[in-house]
Amino acid sequence: LYTGTDMYSLRDMEQLYTGELITTLTTAVGLCMKHVSSCLVCSGRGFICELCKDRRPVYPFNLDTSSQCSECLTVFHSSCAAGLSTCPKCERLEARSLNWHVTNSKLARETAGS
Repeated sequence: LYTGTDMYSLRDMEQLYTGELITTLTTAVGLCMKHVSSCLVCSGRGFICELCKDRRPVYPFNLDTSSQCSECLTVFHSSCAAGLSTCPKCERLEARSLNWHVTNSKLARETAGS
């Protein structure tokens, strides 16, 4: 289970049956979360919720308190994202793309007319 999430060993199945697996995974998650909160590099990989602007980072592995856009993978607090109909980052990216196409179209017409 530690080398991949799509393949389980016989030992994993035994631990699942005996209830050990949940203890092992809970311990592993706790160690990882402790590391992320204390490591400067890892803690810097968190997201700032752009909806509420809370300065405390939001991490996608906090499944109980975070939501993630399926398109751009931006992370928000679940409570903030509850009322969203569209992702603000996806809207910005789409607007930039549209602006880029308009600008290039204008440039193409200007250079073709010269």
